[in-house]
Amino acid sequence: MGEFFQNSILPLAELLAAGAITRDVLLAPEVGGWPLVDYQLQMLAAFSKWPPTTPARVSPRCAAGSADGCAPPRCFRRLLLCRFRDVYDRQPPVAPWSAAQTIVRAMRRGPPHAPPPAATVAPLRVFFADRSGRGAGKNGARLITNQAALLDVCARWRPPAACVNTPPWTGRCELRAFGRRGFRADALAMQEADVLVGTHGAALVNALFMRRGGALLEVRPYNFDGAWPDRYHLAMAQRENATHAFVVRTRNRSLCTPVPPANVSAWNARPLNTHVREAAFTAGLAAAVCTSGRAAAAGAPLPAVAWSVGAPLASPVEYSALPSVFLDNV
Repeated sequence: MGEFFQNSILPLAELLAAGAITRDVLLAPEVGGWPLVDYQLQMLAAFSKWPPTTPARVSPRCAAGSADGCAPPRCFRRLLLCRFRDVYDRQPPVAPWSAAQTIVRAMRRGPPHAPPPAATVAPLRVFFADRSGRGAGKNGARLITNQAALLDVCARWRPPAACVNTPPWTGRCELRAFGRRGFRADALAMQEADVLVGTHGAALVNALFMRRGGALLEVRPYNFDGAWPDRYHLAMAQRENATHAFVVRTRNRSLCTPVPPANVSAWNARPLNTHVREAAFTAGLAAAVCTSGRAAAAGAPLPAVAWSVGAPLASPVEYSALPSVFLDNV
């Protein structure tokens, strides 16, 4: 899902923004010969007034041995054939948050989505992207190995006193197995979320469906650093300054399973499972919550740093009014 969003949806949004196409265009993508699935259809539907189709359906084959089995021809005034760029070509993302919000608005015009229950102060919601159903305990699952303990920490955590712009904490910390309820349910649920926590992977693309000021806390295993991982979720967050991105970098290789060699490459480090220290997690949670969209909604400016923590921190890298902070998991 993550690569389809970057490879196909972002260039499509760019074509619309540039006026090269309009929503009157009929979208007929070819996705590696595979049938279009739920999330692809719902994403594409946001950018055209016509239901998305495929080249095979636009020009179906005649039935074998009989011209009578041919479908009537369909005529078009213009054909625009695009080979969209790939995430690996090192081009910057276009406007990922705006594209994601276009999809959300289109989905809200469909069947009604139950609103959150009324409350004096809506709870701050923290979602953990749950990968436990993808080979728990095995190399390649990219698990947070102490996820259950962090959920308990999250439930007991309170914002630091320096976090003056945050409403009273009535937090809800919960697991979310993206994909199980369907793409629409996931995207609309993220509109009610304040923070998404998870390891590097396609599920973190769902952070773009959060409201302005939402925050992503991306956990990375030992040595999975540099331009390659940065150009995914971090780069997409920085592109429009609409959401925060905080990266928990693991500096102690013994926190990963299996324990990698000290010189492990980013490619081989990517699938490792990671134990996240409580200090690093609560530092990231403070950063995410204290600079969340709740402060902006209340009319207060989003501070560059509105909290003080004891965990090791690199200097904030600021973009516009929203900071991007690397935190060390040691």
